[in-house]
Amino acid sequence: MLRTIKLRGYLTILATNQRGIGRKLMTEQQLEEIHRRMQNTLALNECPFDLILYCPHDIKDNCCCRKPKPGLLIEAEKYYPIARERSYMVGDSASDIEAGRLYGVHTIRVGAWDGAADYSVMKLKDILKIII
Repeated sequence: MLRTIKLRGYLTILATNQRGIGRKLMTEQQLEEIHRRMQNTLALNECPFDLILYCPHDIKDNCCCRKPKPGLLIEAEKYYPIARERSYMVGDSASDIEAGRLYGVHTIRVGAWDGAADYSVMKLKDILKIII
């Protein structure tokens, strides 16, 4: 699925909350190793993410990069020009959808539709029907 999205000219950017770092359950180096291994696996299928951004803060830190705030999505603009009117935020949580909505992109909820997202799918592969 990621490969198909990339072949259609879309960037694939992963924006993830990782409060385990802020809670000292893991280090940033451990997370970066997880991301490196994931990217290597995805590269075998020619579909690594173009960019991975993460918020290392705990909820109580009230930072601007933790979803549902759109800080990570705004940060992505430092690396790539983002055409918001043609972009999608895909996620499985209310905070993912809210971040996309605040950022001004289309939103796709993976899982039961709760009315907040523009679209909802039960399976990841079904997002292709919406995006493409």
